[in-house]
Amino acid sequence: MEFKLNNLEYAWVGKELKHIASGNKYDKYFLDEDLTIPLVFCKGVKIKSYWRKEPNIDDSVIRGFFGSSESIEHYNKKIELSKSLELQFGQHLITGESSKVEYRVKSINKVIDLIFLDRNGDILVGIEVFCTNKKTDEDIKKFNQVNFPIYEYNIHTGEVYPISSGYTNTEEIKQLSREIREVEESISEDKPKLIRGKGILRGQRNRIKRLEKGFKRLTAKSKMETKKFHEEKEIIEFGEDNLIREQVQEESSIKNSIKEVRKQIADIEYEPSKQEVLSIEREVESIEYRIESINREIREVKGRIAEQNRIEYELGQEYRKITNAN
Repeated sequence: MEFKLNNLEYAWVGKELKHIASGNKYDKYFLDEDLTIPLVFCKGVKIKSYWRKEPNIDDSVIRGFFGSSESIEHYNKKIELSKSLELQFGQHLITGESSKVEYRVKSINKVIDLIFLDRNGDILVGIEVFCTNKKTDEDIKKFNQVNFPIYEYNIHTGEVYPISSGYTNTEEIKQLSREIREVEESISEDKPKLIRGKGILRGQRNRIKRLEKGFKRLTAKSKMETKKFHEEKEIIEFGEDNLIREQVQEESSIKNSIKEVRKQIADIEYEPSKQEVLSIEREVESIEYRIESINREIREVKGRIAEQNRIEYELGQEYRKITNAN
Protein backbone atom coordinates (compact mmCIF):
# COMPACT_ATOMS: atom_id res chain seq x y z
CA MET A 1 0.00 0.00 0.00
CA GLU A 2 1.40 3.40 -1.01
CA PHE A 3 2.43 5.70 1.84
CA LYS A 4 1.06 9.18 1.00
CA LEU A 5 3.36 12.19 1.48
CA ASN A 6 0.75 14.84 0.59
CA ASN A 7 0.63 16.27 4.13
CA LEU A 8 4.39 16.26 4.70
CA GLU A 9 5.45 19.79 5.75
CA TYR A 10 9.26 19.50 6.06
CA ALA A 11 12.06 18.23 3.79
CA TRP A 12 15.86 18.52 3.76
CA VAL A 13 17.69 20.94 1.44
CA GLY A 14 21.36 20.36 2.00
CA LYS A 15 21.89 20.56 5.76
CA GLU A 16 18.70 22.49 6.46
CA LEU A 17 15.06 21.51 6.94
CA LYS A 18 12.69 23.59 4.82
CA HIS A 19 8.94 24.09 5.21
CA ILE A 20 6.68 23.40 2.23
CA ALA A 21 5.63 27.08 2.22
CA SER A 22 9.12 28.05 0.96
CA GLY A 23 9.27 25.22 -1.59
CA ASN A 24 10.30 25.79 -5.23
CA LYS A 25 11.29 23.75 -8.31
CA TYR A 26 14.95 24.73 -8.21
CA ASP A 27 16.09 23.20 -4.89
CA LYS A 28 16.70 19.49 -4.45
CA TYR A 29 14.65 18.02 -1.59
CA PHE A 30 15.25 14.89 0.47
CA LEU A 31 13.18 13.12 3.09
CA ASP A 32 16.15 12.15 5.25
CA GLU A 33 19.05 14.09 6.75
CA ASP A 34 21.56 11.86 4.93
CA LEU A 35 20.03 13.01 1.62
CA THR A 36 19.41 9.48 0.31
CA ILE A 37 15.63 9.61 -0.27
CA PRO A 38 14.91 12.29 -2.93
CA LEU A 39 11.54 14.04 -3.15
CA VAL A 40 9.80 15.92 -5.96
CA PHE A 41 8.24 19.31 -5.19
CA CYS A 42 4.80 19.79 -6.77
CA LYS A 43 3.52 23.35 -7.03
CA GLY A 44 -0.15 23.49 -6.12
CA VAL A 45 -2.58 25.41 -8.33
CA LYS A 46 -6.04 24.17 -7.46
CA ILE A 47 -4.73 22.32 -4.39
CA LYS A 48 -1.92 23.10 -1.93
CA SER A 49 1.72 22.40 -2.79
CA TYR A 50 3.09 19.00 -1.79
CA TRP A 51 6.04 16.62 -2.05
CA ARG A 52 5.93 13.17 -3.61
CA LYS A 53 8.52 10.41 -3.89
CA GLU A 54 10.42 9.78 -7.08
CA PRO A 55 9.09 6.87 -9.18
CA ASN A 56 12.21 4.76 -8.63
CA ILE A 57 11.84 4.90 -4.82
CA ASP A 58 9.96 1.94 -3.35
CA ASP A 59 7.16 2.56 -0.86
CA SER A 60 8.92 0.38 1.68
CA VAL A 61 11.79 2.90 1.79
CA ILE A 62 9.37 5.69 2.71
CA ARG A 63 7.57 3.55 5.26
CA GLY A 64 10.89 2.43 6.72
CA PHE A 65 11.92 6.06 7.28
CA PHE A 66 8.83 6.79 9.41
CA GLY A 67 8.80 3.41 11.13
CA SER A 68 5.86 1.10 11.56
CA SER A 69 3.67 3.46 13.57
CA GLU A 70 4.68 7.11 13.00
CA SER A 71 2.22 9.23 11.01
CA ILE A 72 2.96 12.26 8.83
CA GLU A 73 1.17 14.49 11.37
CA HIS A 74 3.34 13.13 14.20
CA TYR A 75 6.49 13.79 12.15
CA ASN A 76 5.39 17.33 11.22
CA LYS A 77 4.76 18.34 14.84
CA LYS A 78 8.02 16.78 16.00
CA ILE A 79 10.00 18.80 13.43
CA GLU A 80 8.01 21.97 14.15
CA LEU A 81 8.83 21.79 17.87
CA SER A 82 12.47 21.05 17.16
CA LYS A 83 12.73 24.19 15.01
CA SER A 84 10.77 26.49 17.36
CA LEU A 85 12.81 25.45 20.44
CA GLU A 86 9.82 26.47 22.60
CA LEU A 87 7.41 24.44 24.71
CA GLN A 88 4.53 26.20 26.51
CA PHE A 89 3.56 24.43 29.74
CA GLY A 90 0.74 26.31 31.49
CA GLN A 91 2.15 29.75 32.35
CA HIS A 92 5.74 28.55 31.85
CA LEU A 93 7.70 28.75 28.60
CA ILE A 94 10.50 26.20 28.25
CA THR A 95 13.14 27.27 25.70
CA GLY A 96 16.17 25.40 24.42
CA GLU A 97 19.36 26.51 22.74
CA SER A 98 19.29 23.53 20.38
CA SER A 99 17.37 20.30 19.81
CA LYS A 100 17.69 16.71 18.65
CA VAL A 101 15.01 14.59 17.02
CA GLU A 102 14.69 10.83 17.70
CA TYR A 103 17.10 10.86 20.64
CA ARG A 104 18.02 7.36 21.85
CA VAL A 105 18.60 6.90 25.60
CA LYS A 106 20.90 3.87 25.79
CA SER A 107 20.41 3.31 29.53
CA ILE A 108 16.71 2.48 29.06
CA ASN A 109 16.89 1.47 25.38
CA LYS A 110 14.16 3.99 24.45
CA VAL A 111 13.91 6.60 21.69
CA ILE A 112 12.43 9.97 22.70
CA ASP A 113 10.76 11.97 19.94
CA LEU A 114 12.64 15.16 20.75
CA ILE A 115 14.95 16.77 23.32
CA PHE A 116 15.86 20.40 24.08
CA LEU A 117 19.44 21.18 25.11
CA ASP A 118 20.85 24.20 26.98
CA ARG A 119 23.85 26.29 25.92
CA ASN A 120 26.20 23.78 27.56
CA GLY A 121 24.76 20.89 25.57
CA ASP A 122 23.00 19.38 28.59
CA ILE A 123 19.46 18.04 28.15
CA LEU A 124 16.73 20.32 29.51
CA VAL A 125 13.64 18.28 28.68
CA GLY A 126 12.44 15.42 26.55
CA ILE A 127 9.24 15.75 24.51
CA GLU A 128 6.95 12.96 23.37
CA VAL A 129 4.38 13.86 20.68
CA PHE A 130 1.03 12.11 21.16
CA CYS A 131 -1.01 11.47 18.03
CA THR A 132 -2.48 7.95 18.24
CA ASN A 133 -0.45 5.89 20.72
CA LYS A 134 -0.49 6.81 24.41
CA LYS A 135 2.56 6.00 26.52
CA THR A 136 2.11 2.93 28.72
CA ASP A 137 2.88 2.67 32.42
CA GLU A 138 5.94 0.64 31.48
CA ASP A 139 7.13 3.47 29.20
CA ILE A 140 6.71 6.00 32.00
CA LYS A 141 8.57 3.79 34.48
CA LYS A 142 11.52 3.73 32.09
CA PHE A 143 11.30 7.48 31.47
CA ASN A 144 11.49 8.07 35.24
CA GLN A 145 14.94 6.45 35.20
CA VAL A 146 16.53 9.22 33.11
CA ASN A 147 17.89 12.38 34.69
CA PHE A 148 15.66 14.91 32.92
CA PRO A 149 11.86 15.50 32.86
CA ILE A 150 9.77 14.38 29.91
CA TYR A 151 6.63 16.15 28.68
CA GLU A 152 3.94 15.00 26.29
CA TYR A 153 2.47 17.24 23.56
CA ASN A 154 -1.09 16.36 22.52
CA ILE A 155 -1.53 17.09 18.79
CA HIS A 156 -5.33 17.03 19.03
CA THR A 157 -5.70 19.57 21.90
CA GLY A 158 -2.37 21.42 21.95
CA GLU A 159 -2.01 20.56 25.64
CA VAL A 160 1.40 20.01 27.25
CA TYR A 161 1.78 18.02 30.47
CA PRO A 162 4.54 16.10 32.30
CA ILE A 163 4.57 12.31 32.05
CA SER A 164 7.75 11.80 34.08
CA SER A 165 10.05 13.85 36.28
CA GLY A 166 13.24 11.88 35.75
CA TYR A 167 15.51 9.84 37.98
CA THR A 168 16.59 12.89 39.98
CA ASN A 169 13.08 13.70 41.18
CA THR A 170 12.48 13.79 44.90
CA GLU A 171 9.27 13.10 46.78
CA GLU A 172 8.59 16.88 46.71
CA ILE A 173 8.89 16.91 42.91
CA LYS A 174 6.53 13.94 42.63
CA GLN A 175 4.07 15.76 44.87
CA LEU A 176 4.42 18.88 42.72
CA SER A 177 3.73 16.82 39.61
CA ARG A 178 0.58 15.41 41.23
CA GLU A 179 -0.50 18.91 42.24
CA ILE A 180 0.05 20.17 38.69
CA ARG A 181 -2.23 17.42 37.37
CA GLU A 182 -4.86 18.27 40.00
CA VAL A 183 -4.71 21.97 39.09
CA GLU A 184 -5.04 21.13 35.39
CA GLU A 185 -8.08 18.95 36.12
CA SER A 186 -9.58 21.70 38.30
CA ILE A 187 -9.00 24.29 35.57
CA SER A 188 -10.64 21.97 33.06
CA GLU A 189 -13.69 21.60 35.35
CA ASP A 190 -13.92 25.30 36.18
CA LYS A 191 -13.30 26.53 32.64
CA PRO A 192 -17.05 26.69 31.70
CA LYS A 193 -17.72 28.69 34.89
CA LEU A 194 -14.84 31.04 34.09
CA ILE A 195 -16.15 31.54 30.56
CA ARG A 196 -19.65 32.32 31.90
CA GLY A 197 -18.16 34.61 34.55
CA LYS A 198 -16.15 36.46 31.93
CA GLY A 199 -19.32 36.86 29.87
CA ILE A 200 -21.22 38.29 32.85
CA LEU A 201 -18.31 40.58 33.73
CA ARG A 202 -18.07 41.77 30.14
CA GLY A 203 -21.82 42.50 30.14
CA GLN A 204 -21.54 44.45 33.40
CA ARG A 205 -18.61 46.46 32.07
CA ASN A 206 -20.54 47.29 28.90
CA ARG A 207 -23.53 48.33 31.03
CA ILE A 208 -21.32 50.58 33.17
CA LYS A 209 -19.88 52.16 30.02
CA ARG A 210 -23.39 52.81 28.69
CA LEU A 211 -24.43 54.35 32.03
CA GLU A 212 -21.31 56.52 32.08
CA LYS A 213 -22.02 57.74 28.55
CA GLY A 214 -25.65 58.40 29.47
CA PHE A 215 -24.61 60.28 32.61
CA LYS A 216 -22.14 62.40 30.63
CA ARG A 217 -24.82 63.24 28.08
CA LEU A 218 -27.32 64.05 30.86
CA THR A 219 -24.75 66.17 32.71
CA ALA A 220 -23.85 68.07 29.53
CA LYS A 221 -27.54 68.57 28.72
CA SER A 222 -28.26 69.73 32.27
CA LYS A 223 -25.38 72.21 32.15
CA MET A 224 -26.53 73.48 28.76
CA GLU A 225 -30.15 73.85 29.93
CA THR A 226 -29.01 75.56 33.15
CA LYS A 227 -26.90 78.01 31.15
CA LYS A 228 -29.78 78.64 28.75
CA PHE A 229 -32.16 79.15 31.69
CA HIS A 230 -29.86 81.73 33.30
CA GLU A 231 -29.49 83.57 29.99
CA GLU A 232 -33.25 83.63 29.49
CA LYS A 233 -33.78 84.63 33.11
CA GLU A 234 -31.38 87.55 32.72
CA ILE A 235 -33.23 88.68 29.60
CA ILE A 236 -36.62 88.36 31.31
CA GLU A 237 -35.48 90.03 34.51
CA PHE A 238 -33.89 92.88 32.57
CA GLY A 239 -37.08 93.42 30.56
CA GLU A 240 -39.33 93.09 33.60
CA ASP A 241 -37.16 95.43 35.65
CA ASN A 242 -37.51 98.04 32.92
CA LEU A 243 -41.26 97.41 32.76
CA ILE A 244 -41.60 97.80 36.54
CA ARG A 245 -39.55 101.00 36.50
CA GLU A 246 -41.69 102.40 33.69
CA GLN A 247 -44.90 101.41 35.50
CA VAL A 248 -43.71 102.89 38.79
CA GLN A 249 -42.79 106.12 37.01
CA GLU A 250 -46.16 106.16 35.29
CA GLU A 251 -47.94 105.47 38.61
CA SER A 252 -45.99 108.31 40.23
CA SER A 253 -46.93 110.60 37.34
CA ILE A 254 -50.61 109.66 37.66
CA LYS A 255 -50.53 110.23 41.43
CA ASN A 256 -49.01 113.63 40.81
CA SER A 257 -51.78 114.34 38.30
CA ILE A 258 -54.38 113.33 40.91
CA LYS A 259 -52.80 115.67 43.44
CA GLU A 260 -52.82 118.42 40.88
CA VAL A 261 -56.53 117.81 40.09
CA ARG A 262 -57.45 117.75 43.76
CA LYS A 263 -55.51 120.95 44.28
CA GLN A 264 -57.36 122.55 41.40
CA ILE A 265 -60.65 121.44 42.98
CA ALA A 266 -59.57 122.93 46.29
CA ASP A 267 -58.61 126.18 44.60
CA ILE A 268 -62.01 126.61 42.96
CA GLU A 269 -63.75 129.53 44.71
CA TYR A 270 -67.11 128.93 43.26
CA GLU A 271 -69.51 126.07 43.61
CA PRO A 272 -68.90 123.69 40.65
CA SER A 273 -71.80 122.56 38.64
CA LYS A 274 -73.07 119.02 38.95
CA GLN A 275 -71.75 118.25 35.46
CA GLU A 276 -68.26 119.52 36.34
CA VAL A 277 -68.25 117.45 39.53
CA LEU A 278 -69.23 114.33 37.59
CA SER A 279 -66.54 115.03 34.98
CA ILE A 280 -63.86 115.41 37.67
CA GLU A 281 -65.04 112.28 39.47
CA ARG A 282 -64.89 110.30 36.24
CA GLU A 283 -61.37 111.56 35.62
CA VAL A 284 -60.35 110.55 39.17
CA GLU A 285 -61.96 107.10 38.74
CA SER A 286 -60.13 106.68 35.44
CA ILE A 287 -56.84 107.56 37.07
CA GLU A 288 -57.48 105.20 40.01
CA TYR A 289 -58.41 102.39 37.59
CA ARG A 290 -55.20 103.00 35.71
CA ILE A 291 -53.27 102.80 38.99
CA GLU A 292 -54.98 99.50 39.85
CA SER A 293 -54.12 98.11 36.39
CA ILE A 294 -50.51 99.08 36.89
CA ASN A 295 -50.47 97.36 40.29
CA ARG A 296 -51.90 94.17 38.74
CA GLU A 297 -49.20 94.18 36.05
CA ILE A 298 -46.52 94.63 38.74
CA ARG A 299 -47.95 91.68 40.71
CA GLU A 300 -47.95 89.52 37.55
CA VAL A 301 -44.34 90.40 36.79
CA LYS A 302 -43.30 89.58 40.36
CA GLY A 303 -45.18 86.27 40.04
CA ARG A 304 -43.26 85.36 36.87
CA ILE A 305 -39.97 86.19 38.60
CA ALA A 306 -40.95 83.94 41.54
CA GLU A 307 -41.81 81.09 39.09
CA GLN A 308 -38.44 81.50 37.36
CA ASN A 309 -36.70 81.33 40.73
CA ARG A 310 -38.61 78.12 41.57
CA ILE A 311 -37.63 76.47 38.26
CA GLU A 312 -33.99 77.48 38.80
CA TYR A 313 -34.05 75.95 42.29
CA GLU A 314 -35.52 72.65 41.02
CA LEU A 315 -32.95 72.44 38.22
CA GLY A 316 -30.20 73.05 40.76
CA GLN A 317 -31.55 70.26 42.97
CA GLU A 318 -31.71 67.83 40.00
CA TYR A 319 -28.17 68.70 38.89
CA ARG A 320 -26.85 68.07 42.42
CA LYS A 321 -28.57 64.65 42.49
CA ILE A 322 -26.89 63.69 39.18
CA THR A 323 -23.48 64.92 40.39
CA ASN A 324 -23.79 63.04 43.72
CA ALA A 325 -24.84 59.85 41.90
CA ASN A 326 -21.55 59.88 40.03
